[in-house]
Formats: sequence, C-alpha cells, structure tokens
Amino acid sequence: MSAAYKRRRFKERTPRNPYWDYSSRGAYFITICTKNRKAYFGRFDNGVFHATQVGKIAIEEWKKTPEIRNDMNIELDEYCLMPDHFHAIIIFGNNESKAIHRVPNKFGPQSKNLASVIRGFKSAVKIFAIKNNIDFSWQPRYHDRIIRNKKELENTRRYIRGNPGEMQ
Repeated sequence: MSAAYKRRRFKERTPRNPYWDYSSRGAYFITICTKNRKAYFGRFDNGVFHATQVGKIAIEEWKKTPEIRNDMNIELDEYCLMPDHFHAIIIFGNNESKAIHRVPNKFGPQSKNLASVIRGFKSAVKIFAIKNNIDFSWQPRYHDRIIRNKKELENTRRYIRGNPGEMQ
C-alpha cells in the first residue's frame, strides 16, 4: 500500500457540514467535552453543581465571546456547564468581517466562523489552566448542530435547561 493511498484512504474527515458556511448568520448548538470525559469542571453534591476553578473560568471566557469577537455579531443564548462537558447555543448575526475574510468551508485554517470561536474559547480556558498549574485537557474536537428553525431552537433550549449543571 503506497503512502499516498494511505493518506487518501485514511484521511481524517471533518464532521462539519460541507455545504454550510459556518461564518454565516445562524444558530448553532454546540457540545464541547473534556478529554476522556474527566470531570474537570466540577461535581454534584446533593443535586447541586459545584464548579471548579476551571469550570468558573470556562463560564467567564464563554461570556466574553461576544465582546472579543464584536465584528461577528455573536449572541450567546442558553448554556450549561456539566462536570465533563459544556452545552451552548450561539447565534451569529450579520458577520461584518465576512466580506473581508471569506473562507470556504474546507478542512484547514479558518477564521471568523464557528470553529474559530470554539478554538479561541478552548484556548483561553487551557491557557488559564496552564498558567495556574491546573490539570486540564479538552477533547480535540467539538460537536455542533445547525439550528434550522424556531421550533428546533426552543427544543434545544429546553434540552439545555433540563441539564442539572451550572447555567446562564
């Protein structure tokens, strides 16, 4: 088996929708997990969630997202921090930088889109952990779902509110 064949045959595929522009106006439901689903963000005690320092920073960094990327017109909707993962709805308005930074949806470097927002968020939390000598790691990827209509948005909000973790 040639090296070129192996690269084509076993190339890692992105789970992103190849027909969707992830910098465009829309709502997304995201889930980001910790490495090996380790409970880095907190624990439950008698049904009450107690966030760790990393969990608290994750919430703070998430809340900063719209101001850090103000040219993308981002709105944060419902979110929930659980011991080993984070659920959120993020809504992109008219992306002012889109005309300048038009990047086709392909595997590779991307900016001013959902992937860049998630990458920045994950990076900020990881940097905090490193600077404070806290054991913490993210799962390499994240899950997303494009929310296509109001009914789906309401169902997703209800799902997030149904989680027992730290919420908005």
